[in-house]
Amino acid sequence: MGERELRVLIVEDMETEAWTIGKVLEKKLGASFDIALDENEARHKLNSGEYDLVTLDYKLSNFDGLELLREIVEYENCPPVIFITGDSSESIAVEAFKIGALGHVIKQGNLYTRLIEESRFALAKAAYIKANIPTEREILEQSLLIHDLQNKASGRASNLGIRFF
Repeated sequence: MGERELRVLIVEDMETEAWTIGKVLEKKLGASFDIALDENEARHKLNSGEYDLVTLDYKLSNFDGLELLREIVEYENCPPVIFITGDSSESIAVEAFKIGALGHVIKQGNLYTRLIEESRFALAKAAYIKANIPTEREILEQSLLIHDLQNKASGRASNLGIRFF
């Protein structure tokens, strides 16, 4: 059985640009893609679909991409986000990284080459994070084990006449 196809959500209010981004990701990464032209459509698609990657434009019509990024990172299985800006404002890129973006690309020059590089990096980083962060169940199991060991140690100490304060 083969691997599942990479799914990307492209949040971009300029439809031609969104399609171009999608076609580049399709050709270079073998990804299928959906397009959200505004924040409401992006929310709907994120709630109804499972995406492996999101590309998010900073300036959406009547909306700030940073606001939507804040919402996306709160999703339980948050996909990695590549934040796209129209200029090289470092403060916006820094803010996007602080919020939780795993990549940043400027809509200039080698946009598509950088987008592919950033996408590969973000997907690899997200896979690494997912593989190395314990699940709630693992944390609970570790907590129960520690509690059990503490009880056993306390019981043995009590048998030896040792008292803990």
